[in-house]
Amino acid sequence: MKRIQETVGSKNSVVILMHDAQAKKVTSDALPQIISWLKQNGYEFKNFYDIIK
Repeated sequence: MKRIQETVGSKNSVVILMHDAQAKKVTSDALPQIISWLKQNGYEFKNFYDIIK
């Protein structure tokens, strides 16, 4: 969580890469907290492919 907050800072938009693997359970456990924090800070979620059109 701390790494996300430091990296995102006050950027207008961000792309966050998260690994989907059995060994990365900490990542999936942290996801609800990360999503909540991003929404509270005004970020919205969009499909990456729609953004780069």
